Amino acid sequence: MINNNTIFLSHYIDNSTPTYGNKSKVKIKQTSSIKSGDTANGYSFSISSNHIGTHIDLPSHFYDCEKNISFYNSNTWIFDNIFLLDIETLKPRLIDVNVDKINKETELLLIRTGYEQFRHLDKYWELYPSLKYSFIKNIKQ
Repeated sequence: MINNNTIFLSHYIDNSTPTYGNKSKVKIKQTSSIKSGDTANGYSFSISSNHIGTHIDLPSHFYDCEKNISFYNSNTWIFDNIFLLDIETLKPRLIDVNVDKINKETELLLIRTGYEQFRHLDKYWELYPSLKYSFIKNIKQ
């Protein structure tokens, strides 16, 4: 159910969706059509990478461990204390923020850079803003 408090955190996935490193492509193909006399509209989806659109890299992506998507139940992704950092940057740079600006009760930290306006340009996956290691260490504490 969508209400007035819904904020979409991702973009729609279509055949022009960029992928990490531009190494793979999203392929969405209509396989049946009511207009053509079929009983239903049907589609096939081919996505050959887990780096598509807004996503969460789970521990098993970077470490040899078993904490993949099957490890987490749906309640894992429900948060009451969300903090949004608006750090507009239109060029690649290391993002560093004083962690004192972040509410101590934060369960989910979102960082909005505005860089998604470049998502259909090569610079989106070639040269992009990243988080400074010291910032990551500080927010983990």
